Amino acid sequence: MNLIKQYNKFANTINPNLRKALDSASGAGEALIPQKLEQVITNTIIRLDPMFAFIQPDFDSQKLHEFNRITSLGAGGGAIGENGTTPTQSSTYQRTSRSLKVVRRKGAVTNFLQDSSKKYVDAAAVEMENVLRAHIYDLGFYSIYGNELANPYEYSGINAYVSTNRQNGFSSGAPTVPTTLKFLDDMIDKSNRAGGVRHKRVFYMTPEMLSKVSQLLTNVRLQQGQGNMAEVEVAGGWRLNAYRGIPIVESTYMSGAGAGTMGTVTATSGGTTGGNFSDGTHYFRVAYYDQFGESLASAESSVTLAGGTATQKINLAFSDVASAYTYVVYYGGTSSGLSTMVPIKMASAQTYDGNGTPSTRITSIAIISSTRDSSVPAGMATDKPLTAVGGVAGESLILHDVDKYQGLGKFAFTHSGGNKMDGLVSISQLAITDDFLPFLVKTYGALIDSFEATSVVSRGWRVA
Repeated sequence: MNLIKQYNKFANTINPNLRKALDSASGAGEALIPQKLEQVITNTIIRLDPMFAFIQPDFDSQKLHEFNRITSLGAGGGAIGENGTTPTQSSTYQRTSRSLKVVRRKGAVTNFLQDSSKKYVDAAAVEMENVLRAHIYDLGFYSIYGNELANPYEYSGINAYVSTNRQNGFSSGAPTVPTTLKFLDDMIDKSNRAGGVRHKRVFYMTPEMLSKVSQLLTNVRLQQGQGNMAEVEVAGGWRLNAYRGIPIVESTYMSGAGAGTMGTVTATSGGTTGGNFSDGTHYFRVAYYDQFGESLASAESSVTLAGGTATQKINLAFSDVASAYTYVVYYGGTSSGLSTMVPIKMASAQTYDGNGTPSTRITSIAIISSTRDSSVPAGMATDKPLTAVGGVAGESLILHDVDKYQGLGKFAFTHSGGNKMDGLVSISQLAITDDFLPFLVKTYGALIDSFEATSVVSRGWRVA
């Protein structure tokens, strides 16, 4: 009976939409106007992060989402004789699959907080909204920078998938200031040549880079009107600037002014067996990925090996970065300087127990190979570390083709509501424990790489 009273108190103090959704009774919230929490949350999501106004949900009732990945278009040469037999020239596909991943956040509100604050604030609803916001940041990060090769519990994102078209703005390893809009035109041209013409696409760039783009537009181009910086409206009520008809989302995930800087990294010998390093001095930089994108790389660190074998290992030690999801190790070989650096290893910032529960934060990475290992996606093989010049940080841009079948716009998901619900996020009340009212915000899904060639990643730019 006490549990019932506690639940009734909980139900009477939260936001009406949340209360309806937490009611497990059949037909709850489906009277004259059906109300589903997933719809409410979906509307909230696209207001917090407009990326999700472009991504297209696709419900699946199993953990493994199967799909056809386009590998090539039909062959050229369709001219034949009048009485000839028409040859079959189909596009080619690869039947493949992606595992849906579990992304969850647990929250709780004490009865005492609700009772003592109900005159001023709906504590349960506020806390749910805060947990939802953090959950959306997770989804946004994974959708851009997730890498299941380095962490099997997260799903891969755009940065891991895009291999064909990665544009390099670096000059001698340092980020470059664009002086014309050619760097955006090049991205659009690469996408168009790969088949992205008239596809629904979106730019992601920092607010500072959007300001730079607007400054680079000349009066002549501005007079041309539609197709340059005209505004467009997208789902969720967002009015976005657009360049050549492609909406621009101001994203804090693109590094730049919001990026942190990796601290000191200490390189030491890891032993004379189990690796492939030879004697000599070896140079490294390390960066991390968090909700602001890729950090500025650490200062160059080095270690001189003298073990007399070609099977030596190297250990890189550093202080934990609490906000980091993933670390990336750049290796310059036996030459100092940015221009020689390439990524050779990525590692999750935390370890997991046998059930997949986060365990401890890492503070060191063992390097056993001087070449790129399987944790680094192939498309990132020649990436350079982001650095600052004159105190201005390097940043990235993304042109995301959100076509569902010929782009990277499909997000496969599942949840207990089945295909009657279209939201990517569900919320559940957990069993009441002690004087707490716990709840869970969750997404079971993954971004699907139907075709990566029409999306473009451009790295190594700065605004001044």
